[in-house]
Amino acid sequence: MAIQALLIVGLLLHRARRRRAEASLRESQEFMELSTSAGELGLWARNLEGGELWANPRLRSLFGFGQNDELRLEDLIGRIHPDDQAKVTVDVERAQRTGDSFQGEFRVMIPDGGERWVAARGRAVDENGHGGARKRRMGVVFDITDRKRAEEGLRESEARFRTMANTAPVMIWMSGADELCTFFNKGWLDFTGRTMEQELGNGWAEGVHPEDLERCLAIYVNSFNARQEFTMEYRLRRSDGEYRWVFDNGVPRFQPDGSFVGYIGSCIDITERKLAEEKFRFAVEASPSGIVMINPQGEIVLVNRLTEKLFGYSREELIGQSVETLVPERFRAGHPAHRKAFFAAPQSRAMGEGRDLFARRKDGSEFQVEIGLNPIETNEGTLVLTAIIDITERKQAEQKLNAALVEIRGLKERLEEENIYLKEEISEVKGFDEIVGKSDALKYVLTRVEQVAKTDATVLLQGETGVGKELIARAIHDKSSRSDGPHVKVNCATLPEALVESELFGHERGAFTGADRQRKGRFELAEGGTILLDEVGELPAGTQAKLLRVLQEGEFERVGGSSTIKVSVRVIAATNRKLHDEVKARRFRQDLFYRLNVYPITIPPLRQRREDIPLLVSHCARQIGERLGKIISEVPAQVMREFMEYDWPGNIRELQNVIERAVIVSSDGVLRLPEPLVQTTAAPAGEGEAINEPMKVSTLDEADREHILRALEATGWRIEGPKGAAAMLKLHPSTLRFRMKKLGLTKVLSYAPQSQKSNLH
Repeated sequence: MAIQALLIVGLLLHRARRRRAEASLRESQEFMELSTSAGELGLWARNLEGGELWANPRLRSLFGFGQNDELRLEDLIGRIHPDDQAKVTVDVERAQRTGDSFQGEFRVMIPDGGERWVAARGRAVDENGHGGARKRRMGVVFDITDRKRAEEGLRESEARFRTMANTAPVMIWMSGADELCTFFNKGWLDFTGRTMEQELGNGWAEGVHPEDLERCLAIYVNSFNARQEFTMEYRLRRSDGEYRWVFDNGVPRFQPDGSFVGYIGSCIDITERKLAEEKFRFAVEASPSGIVMINPQGEIVLVNRLTEKLFGYSREELIGQSVETLVPERFRAGHPAHRKAFFAAPQSRAMGEGRDLFARRKDGSEFQVEIGLNPIETNEGTLVLTAIIDITERKQAEQKLNAALVEIRGLKERLEEENIYLKEEISEVKGFDEIVGKSDALKYVLTRVEQVAKTDATVLLQGETGVGKELIARAIHDKSSRSDGPHVKVNCATLPEALVESELFGHERGAFTGADRQRKGRFELAEGGTILLDEVGELPAGTQAKLLRVLQEGEFERVGGSSTIKVSVRVIAATNRKLHDEVKARRFRQDLFYRLNVYPITIPPLRQRREDIPLLVSHCARQIGERLGKIISEVPAQVMREFMEYDWPGNIRELQNVIERAVIVSSDGVLRLPEPLVQTTAAPAGEGEAINEPMKVSTLDEADREHILRALEATGWRIEGPKGAAAMLKLHPSTLRFRMKKLGLTKVLSYAPQSQKSNLH
């Protein structure tokens, strides 16, 4: 009995404790419901031994159960979305089996057809609420639908972004706030030929050219620290291994709350643009003009090397400065208006509209310029490319040229009487384009020409006046290795003694009165070619010594100069004097004669090659007839006999004059002489002699006087104009005036010399 009584008492005590525990639990549940209702938390508890399931109102509401409905675990699992049930069931069973905590996120199907996302957490506890014994499992469930929808929206947004990024025509990248890259689009990966994994983080830097990497990373890091947009250009390795120039633009990204989350950037291939820029820079640097590029505000944005040289500034000093820095102060006031007008209607044109323009150097000095303006379209808008040419030297050259022209006019007037005879000779034989003749004497001369032409030996041409020494000299030059070089002719007899050295060897500025500039002589002008010294026997003694030095050493000094000038010139001398006699009379240096007489060629007079006269008459009559507008088709036998019997003291020059007079008076195509040919009273040189003494008086002068007089009378003494005597005689008016003076018919007026070609027949 006592034992039974003890058992009963024990049972009663147990029931009392249980009632107190249940009361305490109810109080705890009420407290928890009050505390969790504000947090919208669903609470549940399950007795693992009996399987009872307790759920607070919020949990029942989340799963769509009524407040009085009896619940089992299977009921709750039954409301889970079918796609999530299997995973949740497995996780719950594993937690029950192992005693581990349970957590998961899944969708709950609501009886009204809706669904919501929830997150569940649970763990095992003993009856006293302490972890350890697995008699009870408790947990919490809360609604995460809004978060899931936000995440889904974010995923959709990210998917749209990736789609847009991968179809964009540019390379796109993204980074996080830690400077590490998190995304590269398809365009970037296709360009580099690398995978996303290889590029993420700092992997992209492996493709940057080593010479650009340090600069590139510095811009990247500095922009991150400042949270600022950046642009940079660098070389990036393409999939084929070639480095290409790219333009990279990075923009910082911020959350709505202002927190920094990283950068998004775009990249484009600018290699072609860079190549074009390099070509443009090369063209600018290689330009023979100073190049200054200006923006609409008048600021200098580019200059070339020549601009630095022209103005004395460095590039660093000019870039960013106003272009008016280069403009003299007196022109600055109007410069902005000119610039504004150009940008209003940009077109390539010259600046200044014919006015003299000047530029200003760094040292303040000014120089005259020509300026061309050209509009250039760039990404920054229209710029003006200004081409600047320093024309100081050109202007100085123009001034010197004008001064030289004045000097030439003075020299021409002073040398007129000596020069005009040379011009007459050239005029009289112009038109003969080849050497005409078949005589043995002429053939021998031409053989001598062939022999000496290929050498550089000095040649001395000897012969009477009018035999064609100049044409033989031309033939020697044309057949020589110097034929591509100049052929300079000097008539020593026409040069005043005071100027002969200046003409031959040149002079320095200030060498004598009127020498206001340096001038090259004929020897310098003949460099690499041939010089013909006609009438060399007329040279003064002092000039002969200088000429001897040129022949011996190939060098000389200009008049008034001290610098020795070296020349390579082939010398051909010509004379109608007997240089042997001149040497004996001490009028010509013996040593110079020996230097000139290396290869002498004697040109026979016309009387020694009479068989050539018919050919010459026919040739001259035809050419002179064409010049005078007449056709000569017949030469009577009597006329030809007179030509053959005449000794021709004036040689081919005289023959031409006689034929010209005959053509003038011939009107029916038959050549007739206006008067008989009469031998001169002065005895000619003996047969076989090559040199004649100068003629004193000849019938040629008398015939010229009569012929000119007839023309003057026929034109009423009118000299110039289409109906004047000069036109009738086919002479230059100045030449006619000189002849009239020489023959005592009129005074000598001003003479404008003409350069004409002499020919030998």
